[in-house]
Amino acid sequence: MHNSTFSFIPLPVGVSDPMKRLTKIEKYYRRLNHSPATLFSVVMIPVVGGLFSWMIDWFSYNYLSTVLISNFPGPSYGGNFIAGGNNNKVLDINFSAGVGVGNCGIAFCMISYADGMRIITSVDKSILPSDEAVEELNKKIEEELDLYKTLSTV
Repeated sequence: MHNSTFSFIPLPVGVSDPMKRLTKIEKYYRRLNHSPATLFSVVMIPVVGGLFSWMIDWFSYNYLSTVLISNFPGPSYGGNFIAGGNNNKVLDINFSAGVGVGNCGIAFCMISYADGMRIITSVDKSILPSDEAVEELNKKIEEELDLYKTLSTV
């Protein structure tokens, strides 16, 4: 299993064939296994995190990416809260960080827990000005995921 704190990959948004898009993303992701960028990010995050907050602002402005995709895989099994004698079942988890400061206009936060997965979409108002427009984007993402599920069973 390979963990990375952050990495940058191009997204093949101009490729119309869904399997070709997926293949390109897989190729870009696999390149990260041999890239020094991953090691650099693992070292850089604690160093930057140890600075004063006004110094962190210099490093946290996003110059490099326009879309942010965060993946937080949770456990594949359900759990219980420790408080209350460990009798209260955790039904779901949620997390969202927004687009941050800089060039990022769209942020997707994917988080899984037990048998479910949640995708939270945050969009700068200058890109998609209404909640309805964001919902339409979410529907397109669901259609894409359903297409990959269908193709994987063929």
